[in-house]
Formats: sequence, structure tokens, C-alpha cells
Amino acid sequence: MSGPTFIKTLSEAEKVLARAFGYQLISALFRHPETKDHWLPLLLQTNWLEVSDMWDLPTTKVINEKLRLILKELTDGDAQAWRHQYENIFGHTACSKVPLYELEYGEEHSYRQPQELADITGFYQAFGLRGTGNIHERPDHISLESEFVYVLLYKQAIALRASDLENAEICRQAYERFLQEHLAFWLPALTYRITKFAKPGLLYWLAEFAYEFVTQDCKKRDLRIGSENLIVRPVEEKVEAGCVSCQLGPQPGAQGS
Repeated sequence: MSGPTFIKTLSEAEKVLARAFGYQLISALFRHPETKDHWLPLLLQTNWLEVSDMWDLPTTKVINEKLRLILKELTDGDAQAWRHQYENIFGHTACSKVPLYELEYGEEHSYRQPQELADITGFYQAFGLRGTGNIHERPDHISLESEFVYVLLYKQAIALRASDLENAEICRQAYERFLQEHLAFWLPALTYRITKFAKPGLLYWLAEFAYEFVTQDCKKRDLRIGSENLIVRPVEEKVEAGCVSCQLGPQPGAQGS
């Protein structure tokens, strides 16, 4: 008779932490390529295919395919070509053909801008995150919103490991609310526009990966997902109302305290 077979069962904390790393990856890859020296070495040390198996999503095979393409491009690709494509598609301001800012998508009501920015900043501050002098993006930048979701999941995982179920539940509720009301509301439209303007390469595969990961995460938790066809505010309307980034100036981002 054979001996007992031991099967490792992932804890809830490990699953949550693995999902946190997925959002951290999205955050890192949407930063300007000139910042890569700060995060790329650590990113490449991670066994992302092992992490992705812990996400337990229906499209794991598709996600892993995009991950392999992304990692190969990060390892063997042309850094100058990456930077050129990034700046060509996303530009240097919020007013680009593929904006990286939430408030450039959706309704064109001027009152929505300060209200939504205040809501996003309120989320950050409620969980002990503050801006630093090194961050010059608006709070609604895709990288900052993704990083905030990472922080919420990371805090939830730590609370679960400590059997602090109250704080774990607070983090879970905040994560689901922020994801549904903000990141998942406009990320499908962002990634769809990227695939329209980018050729196959790092940014194209990043868009496909981010779409699959975030939308599948939302579906698994019965959260609403935004439309791929959200309108982007016309340049003329931005000029008349004043581009929100010009009105507000550099904004602090979400950084751990």
C-alpha cells in the first residue's frame, strides 16, 4: 500500500497575496520606461507563471501566454523602442490619443472631475497612503490606481495571516468598491484603445494581459466591469474647459506610508 499523499492547499491569504502581485505587475508596466531600473530587476526575479496559477482564473492559459510574451520582451526587447512606442501612444500629458487617466474617459461633465479626484484621493488617504515629491501623476493614473489595489490586497493578506478578520474584511470591501467604481470602470476602454494604436509588442501584450486579469478577477467576484467603448473626452472640450491636468498641476500619488 502506498503511503499518504499530501496535497498543499493554498490558504486564503496566499491567494489574496498572489492577486495583489498581479495588480503590482500592471502598475509597474504602465509606468514610464525611464523608471524601469527601480522595479524591473525585482520583477524579473519573480516566477510569474507560478504566481498566475494561484489566481485560479478561467483564462489562466491565455494570461500565461501573455505573461510569457511580456517577460521575453522585458528580457530581450529593445528598451529604446519600448520608450518610443510608450511616448507615441500615451504622450506626455493627459490629453493624448490613449489617455492613462480615468477622468479622460466617460461623461464630459466638468463637475465630475474634482468630485472623482477627491473620491480617489480619499480612498488613498483612508488607508494611510500619501503623496511624495517624486510622484507627478494625477491620482487617477492607471499605475497609481493599480498600485492602490495592490496595497489593499496586500493589507488584506497580512490581516488574514494575523487572523485579524475585521481588518481583512475592511480591506476586502474597499478593494471591491474601488475596483468596481474606478479601475475596472475604465481599464477595458484603455486596453481596447491600446490594441487599436499599438503594434504587437510589450504594450500590446500588456493591454491584453491587463484586460484578461482585471475582468476575470471582477467576474469571479460578481463586480461590474466598464465598457470597452467609453468615450474619450474630445480635445476641443478639454481646451474649452481647461485640461484637468493643467488645472490641477502635479498631483501626489499613492505611496505607502
